[in-house]
Amino acid sequence: MVLKNISLSIPAGRFTAIVGASGSGKSTIIQLLECFYDPVQGEITLDGHDIKSLNLHHLCGCMSLVSQEPVLFATTIYENVCHGYNPLGCVTNSRMIEMDLENATDEEKKAAVE
Repeated sequence: MVLKNISLSIPAGRFTAIVGASGSGKSTIIQLLECFYDPVQGEITLDGHDIKSLNLHHLCGCMSLVSQEPVLFATTIYENVCHGYNPLGCVTNSRMIEMDLENATDEEKKAAVE
């Protein structure tokens, strides 16, 4: 068992970082939130709703991950930021979609990235 008796409350609309020593369970928490696997005991709820009942695509669009071993795509920093990181491991323009910039001009995207 990696995590035991953990309770984490994050206020709505807040940016929250989970930090700690290597092996402390940070990645496990994220993987549970991403529904990569189910908890052995207990449940994961968001606003009182079991995470399994939520739209996973939308949920993952609300989370971002900066891992200990970041991966950059073989392109510019600008393009890497535009791609964003989808917690499901897919390369998407999720951040541009979130900001309603999916079909924006390059100038509008560059302004948003800056």
